[in-house]
Amino acid sequence: MKKALSLLALLFAFSCLSAQDVNMDFDVTLLHGDSTLNDSVCVVFVVTGDGYTATEQSDLMDLMKRMSEQIIMREPFYSNRAKVKVYGISVISEESGISTEVENTPGNTFFRGCRQWGTMVAPDAEGLRRKNALLARYAPRAKVTSIIYNKAASKVGDCSMPWEGLSNLTLVGVTFHEHGHSFYYAADERFESLDGEAPNMTMHSVVQHESDNTKLDTAKLRWKNFLGLEDIGIERHEYNGKVGYTPNAYCAMGFRKRSNDLCLVCLAAATEKSAEAMGEPFYGTLYNGANSYSAPSKPLNTQTEINFPSGFGRILDFAFHGCDKLQTLTIPEDVMNIGKYAFLKCTGLRTITNYAVNPQPIKNVSDPFYGVDRSLITLHVVAGTAAAYEAAGWTGFNIVEDLPSPDFYVVFNAQGGTLVPSQINLDASSLIDEPADPTRAGHTFHGWFKDADCTQEWHFESDVITQNITLYAKWSINTYTVTFVSEGGIDIPAQNVNYGGKITRPGTPQRAGYDFGGWYRNSEFTGDSVDFATAVVTSNTTLYAKWSGQMFTIIFESNGGTYVIPMRVSYGERLTEPTITRTDYTFDGWYTDATFINRWDFDAVVTSQMTLYAKWTGGPSTDIRDNMESGETTLKAWIANDVLHISGLTPNQPFVIYNVMGVAMYRGTAASSDITVNSMASLPHGTYIIQQYPKSFKIIK
Repeated sequence: MKKALSLLALLFAFSCLSAQDVNMDFDVTLLHGDSTLNDSVCVVFVVTGDGYTATEQSDLMDLMKRMSEQIIMREPFYSNRAKVKVYGISVISEESGISTEVENTPGNTFFRGCRQWGTMVAPDAEGLRRKNALLARYAPRAKVTSIIYNKAASKVGDCSMPWEGLSNLTLVGVTFHEHGHSFYYAADERFESLDGEAPNMTMHSVVQHESDNTKLDTAKLRWKNFLGLEDIGIERHEYNGKVGYTPNAYCAMGFRKRSNDLCLVCLAAATEKSAEAMGEPFYGTLYNGANSYSAPSKPLNTQTEINFPSGFGRILDFAFHGCDKLQTLTIPEDVMNIGKYAFLKCTGLRTITNYAVNPQPIKNVSDPFYGVDRSLITLHVVAGTAAAYEAAGWTGFNIVEDLPSPDFYVVFNAQGGTLVPSQINLDASSLIDEPADPTRAGHTFHGWFKDADCTQEWHFESDVITQNITLYAKWSINTYTVTFVSEGGIDIPAQNVNYGGKITRPGTPQRAGYDFGGWYRNSEFTGDSVDFATAVVTSNTTLYAKWSGQMFTIIFESNGGTYVIPMRVSYGERLTEPTITRTDYTFDGWYTDATFINRWDFDAVVTSQMTLYAKWTGGPSTDIRDNMESGETTLKAWIANDVLHISGLTPNQPFVIYNVMGVAMYRGTAASSDITVNSMASLPHGTYIIQQYPKSFKIIK
């Protein structure tokens, strides 16, 4: 199979056609996410491919998994990864590869991907119809669809980059950048096309006087509350007389900065849309007007009092940003985390009632109350918890301990695991309900303990509560076995590697007659070989050695017999014994040496290059004495002064002088019918046969 170049295009995924428009069944794989969660409370992505035939689906699946990993690694999806789902749909095309040579001319692929808009590859109208129908059938709540194009043609422009693994930061940035358009309606910052408003783009509407570009009406600027925060400003750019303003020139939504992270403005917009998909509370907004990306119009929050709902366990990043009308806020006891800049510029806030008995840590979080005068806020907390709030970073507030304390409470510190809600209003000397075990990637849970060092285990069947306590989850990191299948080579010892650790590159295995071609994750050797510099272990892993057999050339020295063509065989194969004849001689086998000591057994296998020598016995039947011509041949030969004289040869034809063992001692071509051979002086005494087929002559030196 050819190694195809893969091309990425990211497309808006909202469906509008009937599922019946797609009459093919495809495999759907949950690449990331909790299968027990309904899609209605998750951010849903779909990854699929175009131009991958049935025999190329393993390649497509490998790429879809890698793209899923990259989606989850970027914010805000990483922080919300427990409620993010990525589905891979293994779409099968009849034709391999994507047509890019002629614009708007698709091949016979499912999504009919082709070159459009100069350098961009995307589905044509029929391909979009199929895509929407496919989503309606398999993932109707998907927010973004990513199509990986299998491109066998040459590179076409900046938008047609080879896949080259998702370590390619430019390509990862393109993926993330295009998600911004499709998911939270962000504009290309500093792009030529200044067509309208977006969460991170504003036009002349914020300028008091178009002729004076320094006079901006920042009160109309949708990201006004972010100004001065982490390099957020007002970046002016102009194209063909149009002027646009963006918050940060170095954001991933910058047209030439796609490998960067999102700026805070775009991150807040992405978090807001994630909250909508997950069904979690979010009060601030950047979507306060119509824009060219069809974002829903949503006025800024005008509520003065908010009772944050229970059951979510957290307040998202930026959740209340810019809610300057908010005066009173109530936080339930099950909120365990408050995100960065959650109350950004909530300048009207005066009262917070926080029922958490284990204060949310905000000391090491980007200040949730940035731009807020804490000294104007009264913070009501549970009696006896003021010191804990101060230690957790709730400094500068007017803390009042006037909330009733529960009889007893227990806080579960999962120590890196999934959230476990606290239990409150517990009676003295009562048992604690054992919660469901938390989970933590690459770790095994070993119960709840009374101390952070996990030396004193809590026994739910017998231990009773006598005071407010915190229980700590104990974890051990999982160790996985990496097995090396050498496929006939020398054995490679298995390795035990902790979760997230790297495999130590073993020494290059050896196998007689074979060349090593790397380690692979499957015995079919599909996909890329393992890169030990970057690959990490997340489960038990088996690696397979790939080999290619060496080829050898076997030469046959016929020693006066008929010519035998050399044979090419692989290591470990058997030779087919060739047929050979020689007039007046009897064939006596093939030997590995010219002295005919080691006879070759054709049941043996070849392990190296070699030459085989034909051995002959017998010879011409003519009775010829020293220096006398044969009565049965026209050849004559005699030796005088160590010079061999031959007559009766056919001119311009080859002749050979053999010893009695059939070994060729001299080869030549007759220049005329009578010649002399001076080299006889170097030959030992004995009997020699002069042969110019079919004539021969025996002579004794």
